[in-house]
Amino acid sequence: MNIKLIISITFIFLILILLKKNKLECFNDKRLTMIKPNNWKKIKFTDKLKIYGSQLDSNYSLYSDKLNVKKYLNNLNINNLHTAKLIKILDQKKNINLNVLPSNCIIKTNHGWSDIIIIKNNKIISRNSRGKKIYSYYDWKKSALSNYITKYEPHYQYIEKQIFIEEYLGDNLFDFKIHCIQGNPVLIQVERNVKKEKCINYYDCNFNILNIKKNFPKCNYKNSKPSNLKEILNISRILSRKFEFVRIDLYNINNKIYFGEFTFIPSGGNSYFMNNKYEYKLSNNWK
Repeated sequence: MNIKLIISITFIFLILILLKKNKLECFNDKRLTMIKPNNWKKIKFTDKLKIYGSQLDSNYSLYSDKLNVKKYLNNLNINNLHTAKLIKILDQKKNINLNVLPSNCIIKTNHGWSDIIIIKNNKIISRNSRGKKIYSYYDWKKSALSNYITKYEPHYQYIEKQIFIEEYLGDNLFDFKIHCIQGNPVLIQVERNVKKEKCINYYDCNFNILNIKKNFPKCNYKNSKPSNLKEILNISRILSRKFEFVRIDLYNINNKIYFGEFTFIPSGGNSYFMNNKYEYKLSNNWK
């Protein structure tokens, strides 16, 4: 074999090893940093999110990948942190056969927003993509597999698109979204979907309800303080410690905490809190 060819093959092989090694090393505890402007202290929280979001790179894509992040979380072995069971990765070129799927499950993509098909009792009860109802699996795939890159979320472009099936966790779940700044929980967002109507309440870390609103109406009832709130906040600290900001999305099901996702730029950075004072209160936590 030609010596130049051998050298070339060896070089390519070493490059592939280094790329794989670097990808794995991104899942470590080293704090990911950002460049902050001189007037950082005076900027609203959501405007800080935009500056932060514009700097997100492939290091963040590994955590936003809803499929591969399962491996990372399972390797952490955090007490009482669960992930929805992965059932199968689907062939993107094939249709789905409900007869070979669990009677209750969810089909989703690993890279987008709200690309979900809910199957209950072997029937599709909901098929949505990017916030819209979709009427066929072909159209759902077309939408769900399209590029999801917003102005302040460039890290999504580095995710290899996949469709997968996972276990169905139930109806009307309490969705706890813990806003964390530099590893510290600063705001609890609780969402519920009742009769297809979404409502959101905000709480401080002692679970006192706050008079703030964003995007959706406030729930007309007061959520009771979860008995495992301390554990929810502690898990959020562990998962957020390497980021300047991240929202840790969790489900609390019969005192079992399930991971939802890492959200680095809530609402794509395009929605302010209606209470302007709280924009600055949150901002003051982000040094």
